[in-house]
Amino acid sequence: MAENIHDRFFKENFSRQDIAIDFVREFFPKHLVGKINLDTLTITNNSYTDPALDEYFADIVYTCNYQGETTIEVAILFEHKSYKEKYPHFQLLRYLLNRWEEARKQDQPLTLLIPVIIYHGKARWPYESLPTYFGSVDANLMPFLPAFDYLLVDISRYPDEQILNFQNKFLATSLFLMKHRENEERLLAQKERLFVWLEEIIDTETGENYLHTSIVYLSRNLELRPKEFFQSLFSFKRTSSKVMSTYDQIVAEGAERTLVVLLKTAHQQGIDITRLANQDYGLSKERVATIVEKIKKGIL
Repeated sequence: MAENIHDRFFKENFSRQDIAIDFVREFFPKHLVGKINLDTLTITNNSYTDPALDEYFADIVYTCNYQGETTIEVAILFEHKSYKEKYPHFQLLRYLLNRWEEARKQDQPLTLLIPVIIYHGKARWPYESLPTYFGSVDANLMPFLPAFDYLLVDISRYPDEQILNFQNKFLATSLFLMKHRENEERLLAQKERLFVWLEEIIDTETGENYLHTSIVYLSRNLELRPKEFFQSLFSFKRTSSKVMSTYDQIVAEGAERTLVVLLKTAHQQGIDITRLANQDYGLSKERVATIVEKIKKGIL
């Protein structure tokens, strides 16, 4: 799709405070969890990525209270690439400097930040410390290397059972979908444990949003998986009644995005796109006419 579907799924789910709290509880070292006041975990509008970092990850930043005295930040970073980055500390160092430089410019006190990378590739990501990048380093030279760590959540390393047993079902289902997004057989085999909890909230805004987000995420590029796949995956009584309307809505959204790209390209090439509006694009004639007028006026 036009936007990075992995980013959208990550941001829509990990922007939820309850998911972030349980994520910290499940994946942070126990000695840190015991000192973080999870009830104070609050999402911010801050982002410390820049054009040089956009190709590496998306971020969501939370602030929280540490040991009842200190405010720290937790940056949950979603790794874009499906393979291990060779020197992740380099990107993270730029990210940390962006945060501290911003504080300096605004004359704010410096805040310690814990970077957490979520990696969803198939190959394992073994953690390496920054000094190992330089091979064998003499002890006398070590003080000249920056020293900091990051927390790594390599989803492929966690057994399915451990993920599915997480108490927070939003978190469990989201991570399982990220891990097995291309494995239809595995998804269908676990559908009872993945989505049966959605039955209880499907009539709420939260439930409908999660259904929509999940179907979009399991789409491939501009083409959806077959309708039958989603009928099987969400084959529960109350949920199934909403699946097809959601599916049709997503199909229409995809068709509209494709049409906008087609007509904008044609318009830029000097083609009279009014004539193209008479063709069948799977949208109403009124909607196509509106799109044509907005493109001609430069609104789209």
